[in-house]
Amino acid sequence: MYAAPILVCIGSAISIHGATFRAPIEQQQQLVTLQAQEHIACRGYRCEQHRHAHVGVTQTAPLWDSWEQTYVTRLSIGTPPQFFNMLLSISSSDLVVLSSHCIRTGDHNCGNVSTYNSSLSSSYISHEDRFWGQYNRGFSANKLSEDLLHFAAIDLPHQKFAEASWFIKIDYFPFFNRDDYTWDGILGLAYNNLSSPLNLTNPIQSMKKRGLLDRNIFSLKLPRGRDAGELLFGDVNKDLFIGSLKKLPVIVAPSKAEFFTGQWVIPATSVGAGNGSAEFGEGSEATLDSDYPMIGFPADIAFLLNDYLGFKWERGSKTPPAVNCQKRGEMENITITLGEHDFILTPWDYTVEIDADGLTLCVTVIWPMPDRVTGIIALGSAFLRKFYTVFDLDDMTVGFAELAPVKAATSNDFSLKVDLKR
Repeated sequence: MYAAPILVCIGSAISIHGATFRAPIEQQQQLVTLQAQEHIACRGYRCEQHRHAHVGVTQTAPLWDSWEQTYVTRLSIGTPPQFFNMLLSISSSDLVVLSSHCIRTGDHNCGNVSTYNSSLSSSYISHEDRFWGQYNRGFSANKLSEDLLHFAAIDLPHQKFAEASWFIKIDYFPFFNRDDYTWDGILGLAYNNLSSPLNLTNPIQSMKKRGLLDRNIFSLKLPRGRDAGELLFGDVNKDLFIGSLKKLPVIVAPSKAEFFTGQWVIPATSVGAGNGSAEFGEGSEATLDSDYPMIGFPADIAFLLNDYLGFKWERGSKTPPAVNCQKRGEMENITITLGEHDFILTPWDYTVEIDADGLTLCVTVIWPMPDRVTGIIALGSAFLRKFYTVFDLDDMTVGFAELAPVKAATSNDFSLKVDLKR
């Protein structure tokens, strides 16, 4: 057996024997107002570009980003292929696609999206199972379906997935207009199927089960502005980080976060700023979520930390506080300790910019967890954007490394790579 490197993109890429193929992963780009007034959409679409890369072809797809909340990749299902923009979710167990029978009224968000029509696919296999799904970004009523999945240069025949007849999306920010971003389903990358209602295997689990990968790992670099991102299956890209990986064990049977069983959960220790720090408590756990845009701490810690950093957040308010972005140069870094490793975030990491009546404000991404949640912190995309992250399904570890300095950007791609066995 030998490994053929495959690179897929968020602007995605796949490499086979030096050939590189890029499949679309989209990142939504958009400037929003604090009160959802004068909603300004800066989508920045570009024409597809094709260029030779070694002995293969590189295809650059348009990317868009929604307040750095949403990361989307493109894949196809069926014969002939039907294409979908899929929300990247490292915490979800399932592959979910909106059905052509999806309800399009009220809160059921099936309008303005691509939907899967099983009657158009000759490789479709029907199943009678029905089940409910609960995910970070919504709730769905699903039918079990089976078809050919084409993920960049990878074919996964007989891939089972959830075909959603209705889907209610969750908006984390009440002032964010849901209609200004779209995705057609969820690409789950949890390491096992324990949280899947029917114990379905998602694509990364299928690759492992079928022995397709030389190493059962995937590596993630989320895009930042015009700095390209990359999702790599089966290998790590040493050009994208410096130093060594800080590895943490995955908690396979979390005691604090039972709901997150089967997801990427690691030890959590403390958070500090200035000369002070707050312990999360013995046995605390951190969940990793690419589709959760914030950093969630226990409520008391979140409110105290925000207050110390200059964000005045009144308990009970659903609108997060903001400061003038010019003050970021005066604000302190924070240090999140996971296990025995420290991870430093700057004010540019723990804030996002919004436009409020012509004034650029910086909103905190440090959010309070619900009071009923104890011993758990949530590290969403605001944290993950800061580091190169390696998820190892064999050793059951997660490793973080410092990102390499940003090179001159030529595109806004987010790449996805896969290393296959041959």
